[in-house]
Amino acid sequence: MSFTESTSGVLVLLLTVTAVCGQHGWLVTYSSSQICALKGSTVKIRCDYTYSDYLNDKKTTVQERFWFTKYINCKYVDLRTDPEYSNRVQYQHGNKVCNLTITDLRESDSAEYKFRFITNHVYGKYTGSPGVTLSVTELQIIVRRLTRSSAWTELTCHSDCQLPDSVSYIWFKNKERLIGEKKHFRLWSSGTADRFHCALEGYEQFPSPAVYAPKDLFVSVYPSGEIKENSSVTLTCTSDANPAAKYTWYKKHGNQGFKQLSEKPQHVFSSIKSSDSGVYYCTAENDLRNSTSSGLEIDVKYLPKSSSVSVSPSGPIEEGKPLSLTCSSDANPAASYTWYKDNKLLSGFKHVHYVAFMTSKDRGNYLCMSKNQFGQLNSSSLFVDVLYAPKLPSVSMSPSGEIVEGSSVTLTCSSDANPICPHTNNFNFLKEKKRAAMSFTESTSGVLVLILTVTAVCGQHGWLVTYNSLQICALKGSTVKIRCDYKYPDYLNDKKTTVQERFWFTKYINVDLRTDPEYSNRVQYHCRNKVCNLTITDLRESDSAEYKFRFITNHVYGKYTGSPGVTLSVTELQIIVRRLTRSSACTELTCHSDCQLPDSVSYIWFKNKERLIGEKKHFRLWSSGTADRFHCALEGYEQFPSPAVYAPKDLFVSVYPSGEIKENSSVTLTCTSDANPAAKYTWYKKHGNQGFKQLSEKPQHVFSSIKSSDSGVYYCTAENDLRNSTSSGLEIDVKYLPKSSSVSVSPSGPIEEGKPLSLTCSSDANPAASYTWYKDNKLLSGFKHVHYVAFMTSKDRGNYLCMSKNQFGQLNSSSLFVDVLYAPKLPSVSMSPSGEIVEGSSVTLTCSSDANPAADYTWYKQDEKSPKASGQSFTINNITHHHSGNYYCKVQNRMGHKSSTIQVAVASAAWKSVATGTTVFIFLIIILFIVLFLIKKQELSQPSPEPGKRPDTSEQCQPHQSEEQEDLQYASVRFLRNQNDCLYMNFRTNGACRPRKEENENVEYAAVKLSPRTKAQEAVEDPSAVYSVVNKFT
Repeated sequence: MSFTESTSGVLVLLLTVTAVCGQHGWLVTYSSSQICALKGSTVKIRCDYTYSDYLNDKKTTVQERFWFTKYINCKYVDLRTDPEYSNRVQYQHGNKVCNLTITDLRESDSAEYKFRFITNHVYGKYTGSPGVTLSVTELQIIVRRLTRSSAWTELTCHSDCQLPDSVSYIWFKNKERLIGEKKHFRLWSSGTADRFHCALEGYEQFPSPAVYAPKDLFVSVYPSGEIKENSSVTLTCTSDANPAAKYTWYKKHGNQGFKQLSEKPQHVFSSIKSSDSGVYYCTAENDLRNSTSSGLEIDVKYLPKSSSVSVSPSGPIEEGKPLSLTCSSDANPAASYTWYKDNKLLSGFKHVHYVAFMTSKDRGNYLCMSKNQFGQLNSSSLFVDVLYAPKLPSVSMSPSGEIVEGSSVTLTCSSDANPICPHTNNFNFLKEKKRAAMSFTESTSGVLVLILTVTAVCGQHGWLVTYNSLQICALKGSTVKIRCDYKYPDYLNDKKTTVQERFWFTKYINVDLRTDPEYSNRVQYHCRNKVCNLTITDLRESDSAEYKFRFITNHVYGKYTGSPGVTLSVTELQIIVRRLTRSSACTELTCHSDCQLPDSVSYIWFKNKERLIGEKKHFRLWSSGTADRFHCALEGYEQFPSPAVYAPKDLFVSVYPSGEIKENSSVTLTCTSDANPAAKYTWYKKHGNQGFKQLSEKPQHVFSSIKSSDSGVYYCTAENDLRNSTSSGLEIDVKYLPKSSSVSVSPSGPIEEGKPLSLTCSSDANPAASYTWYKDNKLLSGFKHVHYVAFMTSKDRGNYLCMSKNQFGQLNSSSLFVDVLYAPKLPSVSMSPSGEIVEGSSVTLTCSSDANPAADYTWYKQDEKSPKASGQSFTINNITHHHSGNYYCKVQNRMGHKSSTIQVAVASAAWKSVATGTTVFIFLIIILFIVLFLIKKQELSQPSPEPGKRPDTSEQCQPHQSEEQEDLQYASVRFLRNQNDCLYMNFRTNGACRPRKEENENVEYAAVKLSPRTKAQEAVEDPSAVYSVVNKFT
């Protein structure tokens, strides 16, 4: 591995192994097999290529040359035409040189790059394979807190490339250089705005991404509007941080500090309670520092709870004394209150019911109803006992007619008192009862009001206020008139009484309605001749109250209020929707009012503002469209219709978070619609052709830790009793690291040499994984899921595995052994002992070959049909000259066979001494030739060989020789430059011409004469000679 830079001054890391790919004179040479470069930099890949100058007597010319990484639709894609490399690729052509330069490197540029050239020959196309593997990466800072309790943080400048130890690093804080050139940098503390980078010395233009503490911390709540008890609520905490922050949620607990809730970016209340109201905080922390959010206040709304009534003073109360009844309830928002005595409505809507002068009529059971927009609750009743003196007794006599002396007469006295008076007579307790009749009338302004026609008379000593009604119920938006008469003494203390001020009020502080901003421009008084009527226009529900009339005269104590006043209830018509049966398409609409309307009222129904046929309170509907809107009104009062009811519309589904969804994160699906009555929601997931699977019946479906199996299309239905509506599909695509990586092979089982093979890497990953192949733990070229070998060889036999990788992680498959079947390679034969073979000794011939499956070995002697032995070794014991000859070993399996020959020549013991003397004689002759050459200093011709003397091996062998001439054997062994050339061994007799001398070929000859000899042949030269020729290609 070397650390270098290209001509553009850009850092690259090279695996300096020259890659040579060639065959039969066609060659591509890469300067490196692997390059690792920084993202954003420039890389240059150097390449040389050669080819045969002539092919079939035709000169070779290069017509096209290019680099590629892709092979699409049986075509190689030139990088210059690939849109992913637009304006970033340059070729530098030269004399059989083609260098590739890629600028502005991206991580997607990581691939295997190959050079290909095409000549003018039909088959003159060549690709340098394997190519150059380019890995593009960027520096990363790894942040590590040394200990959890320590303020020290260690920053490490890391690269996926293996950088040399001599590299110097540069550290930056907020773009200002820090002191230090090491790979590791220790930091005591950092601010929330501090950003740290690292770079390599001399390559500051390619810094790492910044690391920084959490900032821009933001907390939010969903839904963002009013939060109702038992609804689903999600608190979300986000920040900008690198490394990514870890989140923790806390709730403030008064003066007791904070209570930790969860350690996730989202805290989900599946069914929030009123007790969950409070202030929430989130902390975001990485190994640089932590940050705390501002408080997020959660205010849970709920209907009234635990309503109760208390009394002051407690116990029985004397007549004429004041009394306060207080209604208490737990509700959010605060409840409004309605009071009842003996189940009869009392005036006033305040939580305190105050009676200034208690009378015997105020004795009874009291309760209050607490109500807000979410519901209502009645308190338990409280009995109030009023103590009062006996009322004026009633006396009677029985018999009532004429009394005759001597007869019996009974006088009876009766009186109302509490407590009961002590008595000796009988008492009858009588209570006057008044009946109240409800009438349906309209005011002079033509506005519908419902009046309880009980005349209210409030008077004392000639001071009197008379209301013509006790209770009035009116429709929201209408106008109401409340009538009032009043009286007072004409003279008081001999002074004429005159009225100086008169007004209506609802509030205890006697605020004139004309000055109350809540009634601005909506109140009119009609006062004349001891009559003062009140008219209120454009009624609102907040106008519901007790209205009292007050007048003030010219006397000091001449002030009078008509109490109790008139209770006004403002309401609006409501349509109650009810599906008759769940399986029925018929829906019943009911026009309802909180006021008790008389039976004679006629109703009007509208569909999309068009009047329908029907005047009843109930209206039956068989079907409705999604855009249909229904109203109801009272006959003659169409200007005050009910709010519309309609089926769900504007159905909308959303997902949070809205970006990339990672496995094991928290995800919330939300369904909303516009509907009245409010819709009920149901979530479904599509299950292929099997339809839909119901998930939940809430507007939000929460995955606290989403899984890859949760990917799919989700639908939401919104339904009320008018109809239902289904949303469009919401596709959830969960991203996750590779799982269950495996390798499959085609064809399966052992494969024959020369056949193609496909290895396929499969993994479950999202996004799809990139693949890296390994054989026997060594990296192979290519990044595709299929590793294809067109021609399998024995060298391709081994264990294969693939690594699946995406941005979330990586996974190695288990290894798969690929077995390649091939015929035996050319056998190697040897003889032991390797020297001279003497009669009577033992000789072992050994044969070895590479084959799969394992081969069978058989030994033969030339010119003999039957085998001599089987097995790799063949031993000849007590050898004689009859064993001399050529032996060959045949190696065979079901894929094929190969043979190699070896000659065995046996010499007798007597021949050994003769051979020794002959060798000495030849050596002396050679010395003599050298001496003569030095003396005469002229070229001497070589004398003809004498009997018993070795022939000159430099002579050319003659095509025709006599039978007595020596039989010479030649062995030729070639050591090849390229592994693709054939390895062979050739044996030839001296009857043929010797091989011609070729370029780059060194020829060495060795002659060995071995033959058995007889006494008659002692002076004759050995008739057998063996020559070995070694051709060495460098």
